[in-house]
Amino acid sequence: MSRTLLCAFALAAAAALVPSATATTAPTVTVKIQVQVSDTAVKMTPPRGRRGWGADFVVRNVGRKPHKMVIGGLSTRLLKPGARAVVRAILEERGRFPYRVTVNAAGPKHKGWFIVY
Repeated sequence: MSRTLLCAFALAAAAALVPSATATTAPTVTVKIQVQVSDTAVKMTPPRGRRGWGADFVVRNVGRKPHKMVIGGLSTRLLKPGARAVVRAILEERGRFPYRVTVNAAGPKHKGWFIVY
Protein backbone atom coordinates (compact mmCIF):
# COMPACT_ATOMS: atom_id res chain seq x y z
CA MET A 1 0.00 0.00 0.00
CA SER A 2 2.78 2.45 0.88
CA ARG A 3 4.60 1.67 -2.38
CA THR A 4 1.44 2.44 -4.40
CA LEU A 5 0.94 5.66 -2.48
CA LEU A 6 4.57 6.66 -3.06
CA CYS A 7 4.26 6.01 -6.82
CA ALA A 8 1.05 8.05 -7.01
CA PHE A 9 2.72 10.92 -5.16
CA ALA A 10 5.75 10.81 -7.50
CA LEU A 11 3.51 10.88 -10.59
CA ALA A 12 1.51 13.80 -9.22
CA ALA A 13 4.70 15.76 -8.47
CA ALA A 14 6.07 15.09 -11.96
CA ALA A 15 2.79 16.16 -13.58
CA ALA A 16 2.88 19.43 -11.64
CA LEU A 17 6.28 20.26 -13.16
CA VAL A 18 5.17 19.75 -16.76
CA PRO A 19 3.33 22.75 -18.26
CA SER A 20 -0.24 21.89 -19.15
CA ALA A 21 -0.28 23.87 -22.41
CA THR A 22 2.27 25.68 -24.49
CA ALA A 23 1.65 29.39 -24.75
CA THR A 24 2.04 31.16 -28.05
CA THR A 25 3.11 34.72 -28.64
CA ALA A 26 1.85 34.97 -32.21
CA PRO A 27 -0.53 37.89 -32.69
CA THR A 28 -4.17 37.01 -33.24
CA VAL A 29 -4.84 40.06 -35.42
CA THR A 30 -2.57 41.69 -38.00
CA VAL A 31 -3.50 45.15 -39.25
CA LYS A 32 -2.17 47.14 -42.18
CA ILE A 33 -1.21 50.66 -41.28
CA GLN A 34 -0.91 52.92 -44.32
CA VAL A 35 1.90 55.47 -44.07
CA GLN A 36 2.26 58.15 -46.74
CA VAL A 37 5.48 60.13 -46.75
CA SER A 38 5.41 63.33 -48.80
CA ASP A 39 8.03 66.05 -49.07
CA THR A 40 6.27 68.05 -46.35
CA ALA A 41 4.51 65.62 -43.95
CA VAL A 42 3.73 62.06 -42.85
CA LYS A 43 0.18 60.70 -42.78
CA MET A 44 -0.40 57.48 -40.82
CA THR A 45 -3.79 55.72 -40.94
CA PRO A 46 -4.69 54.53 -38.30
CA PRO A 47 -2.27 56.30 -35.94
CA ARG A 48 -2.70 53.73 -33.16
CA GLY A 49 -2.95 49.99 -32.53
CA ARG A 50 -3.94 47.58 -29.80
CA ARG A 51 -1.41 45.70 -27.68
CA GLY A 52 -0.93 42.14 -28.93
CA TRP A 53 -1.70 42.93 -32.55
CA GLY A 54 0.67 42.42 -35.41
CA ALA A 55 1.23 45.51 -37.54
CA ASP A 56 2.34 45.85 -41.14
CA PHE A 57 3.38 49.45 -41.70
CA VAL A 58 3.02 49.97 -45.47
CA VAL A 59 5.24 53.00 -46.09
CA ARG A 60 4.75 54.71 -49.44
CA ASN A 61 6.81 57.66 -50.71
CA VAL A 62 4.39 60.00 -52.47
CA GLY A 63 6.86 62.88 -52.68
CA ARG A 64 9.46 63.90 -55.25
CA LYS A 65 12.51 63.33 -53.04
CA PRO A 66 13.87 60.03 -51.65
CA HIS A 67 12.94 59.39 -48.01
CA LYS A 68 13.88 56.95 -45.26
CA MET A 69 11.66 56.42 -42.22
CA VAL A 70 12.14 54.98 -38.72
CA ILE A 71 9.10 53.66 -36.82
CA GLY A 72 9.73 52.72 -33.19
CA GLY A 73 13.35 51.79 -33.95
CA LEU A 74 12.54 49.82 -37.13
CA SER A 75 13.77 51.39 -40.35
CA THR A 76 12.82 51.29 -44.01
CA ARG A 77 15.36 51.30 -46.79
CA LEU A 78 15.83 54.52 -48.77
CA LEU A 79 12.59 54.91 -50.72
CA LYS A 80 12.75 56.57 -54.11
CA PRO A 81 9.70 58.56 -55.24
CA GLY A 82 6.78 56.19 -55.81
CA ALA A 83 8.42 53.28 -53.95
CA ARG A 84 6.99 51.44 -50.97
CA ALA A 85 8.27 49.22 -48.18
CA VAL A 86 6.64 47.13 -45.47
CA VAL A 87 7.86 47.24 -41.86
CA ARG A 88 6.44 44.40 -39.74
CA ALA A 89 6.14 44.60 -35.97
CA ILE A 90 4.35 42.92 -33.08
CA LEU A 91 2.83 45.49 -30.74
CA GLU A 92 3.88 43.91 -27.46
CA GLU A 93 4.01 46.93 -25.16
CA ARG A 94 1.64 49.80 -24.51
CA GLY A 95 2.96 53.30 -24.93
CA ARG A 96 3.96 55.99 -27.40
CA PHE A 97 6.54 55.07 -30.02
CA PRO A 98 8.23 57.75 -32.11
CA TYR A 99 8.34 57.77 -35.88
CA ARG A 100 10.35 60.15 -38.02
CA VAL A 101 11.71 60.69 -41.49
CA THR A 102 15.51 60.53 -41.38
CA VAL A 103 16.40 61.42 -44.99
CA ASN A 104 15.09 64.67 -46.55
CA ALA A 105 13.01 65.60 -43.50
CA ALA A 106 11.31 68.97 -43.91
CA GLY A 107 10.40 69.81 -40.34
CA PRO A 108 8.03 69.01 -37.46
CA LYS A 109 5.40 67.34 -39.66
CA HIS A 110 7.92 64.62 -40.56
CA LYS A 111 7.79 63.13 -37.06
CA GLY A 112 5.20 62.02 -34.56
CA TRP A 113 4.02 59.25 -32.24
CA PHE A 114 2.42 55.88 -32.90
CA ILE A 115 0.25 54.87 -29.91
CA VAL A 116 -0.21 51.29 -28.66
CA TYR A 117 -3.14 50.98 -26.24
